[in-house]
Amino acid sequence: MAVKTEAQQAVLAPHRMRQQLVKFRTMQINSLRGLLTEYGEVMGKDRAASDKAISAVLARVLDRLPAVLVDALREQWNGLTKLDEQIAVIERRLHRWMLENKAVKSTTEIPGVGVLTATAAVATMGQQAGVGEMRLLRPALSALGKWPVATVQPPHVPNGLGLEYIGLSPDRLLQIRATKTANALWSAMQMLHAGSPQNKPGITRQRTLPL
Repeated sequence: MAVKTEAQQAVLAPHRMRQQLVKFRTMQINSLRGLLTEYGEVMGKDRAASDKAISAVLARVLDRLPAVLVDALREQWNGLTKLDEQIAVIERRLHRWMLENKAVKSTTEIPGVGVLTATAAVATMGQQAGVGEMRLLRPALSALGKWPVATVQPPHVPNGLGLEYIGLSPDRLLQIRATKTANALWSAMQMLHAGSPQNKPGITRQRTLPL
């Protein structure tokens, strides 16, 4: 893997900070639940349900436990809210970066990929061509059935196994590479013209391309 730039590292750093906060929050919740269990107060694993139940739980143990312990438990539990806020701030910053970065924004269009996964993936691999673009076209390519598919000036040679994975046989793919931009545009116009309802059978414009 290529050496990461400072810009890539700058995006991965918030991910590491968020991961550390999430780990600490989980440890804190498990620790507090464990302490309360020792005094017979068993709380569910669901965080939302625990947040609702904590006040009643602390009120019950206050009758038999020192106030100094109950106050400490309450402070530690309320501290989870600060951790939630810190995690949310980092996620909002990553979301803003996603809106400003075309590669990340395109990656989030892949089904099942969210902001956290997309930002981490792009920051890890870098912004380079060939990172899932064909998968975005999978629904459109599947709708074509057995029709041939042509690409004009693709940045890289499509991977045969990748094409098979998305349901496109490599023998259906026509790659057009032109030495001049004008010729590439002409090729694209001819393909669009061939699929147009206004195109009349038997009438084809000819042009010799130095391919």
